[in-house]
Amino acid sequence: KERYVLICKGDKGNKGHILSIIKNIASSKDIAFEYKDNEIILIHEAKGTEEDERLPEWIVDTVGTELMIDINVSVGTKSQNISDLKTKYKEAKTAMEIGEIFYKGKNIHYYESLGIGRLIYMLPEETCKMFIAELETKNKIKDLDEETLNIIKEFFKNNLNMSETARQLYVHRNTLVYRLDKLSKELGLDIRNFEDAVTLKIAMLISEYLKENREENY
Repeated sequence: KERYVLICKGDKGNKGHILSIIKNIASSKDIAFEYKDNEIILIHEAKGTEEDERLPEWIVDTVGTELMIDINVSVGTKSQNISDLKTKYKEAKTAMEIGEIFYKGKNIHYYESLGIGRLIYMLPEETCKMFIAELETKNKIKDLDEETLNIIKEFFKNNLNMSETARQLYVHRNTLVYRLDKLSKELGLDIRNFEDAVTLKIAMLISEYLKENREENY
């Protein structure tokens, strides 16, 4: 039997209610229990069905509907050995930590689908600081205002698609072209160019990572 571990993290005051909802959704062979802080652990026996794939989504949606609160769910990889469950918990825990730093706005984080965030998370902090310092000598990323950051994030969200980004921002396409031209001159990076877009995306993720680390140390 394949099993995987889910971590559900939400409001500590609603922990008992969240656990009840999860137990109602889970199958009779699943194990759900409260853990430290505001974590709820679910050990799910996978059946290879659509229900397996949609389980994290159902948990998030049901808790949101019944309790009117947001929760985050992280998922480790599957294993056939019960002895691996501790490792699978660590995977889910890592997915939660990475998701909360790099993928804010998303409620579900899969260990096997963490992308660039997982790579940055594994880098030494000094390497991250060095990358940002070298980039800042040529580019002024830290000086970007909120409106400009919103344009950049929307552009990335829409896979560098000009027309769709303009539509989502409720601006004319020519207006967006003008703003991106201005950004390119100010920043020294043209995010319509794939390589420049990747550089800026990584820089923004690293900046967020370093910011989270600083806040944790205070």
